[in-house]
Amino acid sequence: MNYFRLYIGDYQRDTAALTLAEHGAYLLMMQHFYATERPLPAGKALHRLLRCESKSERDAVDSVVARFWVQKEEGLVNERALEEFAKAGEISATNRAIALAREAKKRAHREHERSTNGARSVVDPCHEQSTNHNHNHNHQNPKPSTDPDGSVPLILGSCPEDAFKPPLSNTETARVRVAKSVPVTQATWLSYASAYIGRYGVEPVRNAKVNGQLKQLVGRLGAEEAPHVAAWYVAHNGQLYVRGKHPVDLLLRDCEGLRTEWARGQQITDHDARQVDRKQTNLNAFAPLIAEAEARERAKLLEPPDAKP
Repeated sequence: MNYFRLYIGDYQRDTAALTLAEHGAYLLMMQHFYATERPLPAGKALHRLLRCESKSERDAVDSVVARFWVQKEEGLVNERALEEFAKAGEISATNRAIALAREAKKRAHREHERSTNGARSVVDPCHEQSTNHNHNHNHQNPKPSTDPDGSVPLILGSCPEDAFKPPLSNTETARVRVAKSVPVTQATWLSYASAYIGRYGVEPVRNAKVNGQLKQLVGRLGAEEAPHVAAWYVAHNGQLYVRGKHPVDLLLRDCEGLRTEWARGQQITDHDARQVDRKQTNLNAFAPLIAEAEARERAKLLEPPDAKP
C-alpha cells in the first residue's frame, strides 16, 4: 500500500505516553510495514532498518515494539495495520464484484438486443454479406438493423469468438493496467523516498534514469534486501554521499559495499577510511625496515657461540 490513514484522535489517545523519539520510531515502522506489507525484522536488524545511531534511539524502538507490535514466526506485525490490510482487500473485492455484475447486466442487455434484431434481419459483417429474408416485389436488399450503439448484429458462428466478447469496464481496465504496471522496484523506491524525506524534508527526484538505476539495484541485491540497503544509504554520513545529497547513482555504484555495512550494522565513514589508509601507508613504509631487523635477529640466532678459552 502506498499510504495509510492516520486518525489523529485515535493516534493521540493510543500514543499519549510516547516520547518524541518513540513517536518517530512508531511512524517509521508503520511506513515500512505499509510499504512492503511484510513483517518487520526484530532486534538489531530492525535497528539497522530504522537507522538507529544511539542507545536512546534503539531503546525507543524496543519500547514501541513491546507496546504496539506482535512477534510472529515471520517477524513483527501490527494488529491494527493487519485489520486495515483486510479492509482494503474487502473493498477491492467488493468493487470488483460490483463491476462484474454491472458488466454482466450490460452483456445480457446486448445479447437480448442482438437476438431481437437478428429475428428481423441477420447480417454477416465478417464477410460483408447480407441475407434478405423479406420476399418483396422489387427484390431490394433491406438495410440491416443495428443495435442501439450502432453495431450490426452478427450471425452466430460466422465470426471469431472474440467478436462477441464485451469490452472491459473502466474499473476492470484500470485494474489490469495497475496489475501490469506495478514495478519490482516499488518497495525499494518507497523505502528510499521515505528515508530521503525524513533527512532532507523534500521528495527525491524520480525519472526514467532513476527507475532504471533502481531496477539494476534490485537485480544486484535482490528485492528483499534492496529496500533496507536504500534506507541505510540515505542515513550514511559519507562525505561524498552528503555532498551529493544521496543520489541514486551513488547508491547503485556502491550497493554491494553498502549492503555489507548494513548487514554488519556499521558505517565506514571517510574518517575511518583515512585511518585505514594511513595505517596501510605506514605499514608499507616501515615494512622493509621491519623485515631487515627480523633478518638480523635470525642471523644472530644462527651464529655459533664463541669458543671459551
